[in-house]
Amino acid sequence: MDINATVTGLDELKLRFGQMTPRIKESLRTAIAVLQLSVTAKIQGLISGDLLKNRTGVLRSGIHATDIQETETSVTGGVATGGAIYARVQELGGTLRPQNAQFLTVPLAAVLTANGVARFSAREIIESPGQGGYIGTFFRNNVLFGKRGGADIEPLFALKSSVTITGKHYMQQGLESSHGEIQDRLTASVMGVVKGES
Repeated sequence: MDINATVTGLDELKLRFGQMTPRIKESLRTAIAVLQLSVTAKIQGLISGDLLKNRTGVLRSGIHATDIQETETSVTGGVATGGAIYARVQELGGTLRPQNAQFLTVPLAAVLTANGVARFSAREIIESPGQGGYIGTFFRNNVLFGKRGGADIEPLFALKSSVTITGKHYMQQGLESSHGEIQDRLTASVMGVVKGES
């Protein structure tokens, strides 16, 4: 998902220059590159605890600036998500359904690390007993339980036919919180060149 900051040939500039001059384009490229870094940092802050809890760092580290593109009348830069498969659903929300199994397996407290990451999957604990000290497993009421030595039994995974995630809009919020900075920096970059060419 890209978020773009675009400056198109402003009416007064088009009247004066006919198109963006190379100096204006260069100034905009520089301004947009700085803004990309700023917006990226704001988005990473939102997914480092402000809006989403950082668990593995994959989503945060995947936020990056896109290549800056130019046309005769525009210079465009963006910020995009990387390879985290859940980036889109965390941004926009949606309903997840199992693709290759009957149920989604949602890890419960006994399986999670302090950061909220599952230490093993339901398939791993079923196929290789011994994970986490569990000697066996069984299903009851759409829950996968793990058995330890003695009578200790713990719920490990909830079985769900679907899970609905509310969109956190971290990309949108990062861009919106930068709106004033974007407008000011882009305006200043253009006007600085215009005044210098007057």
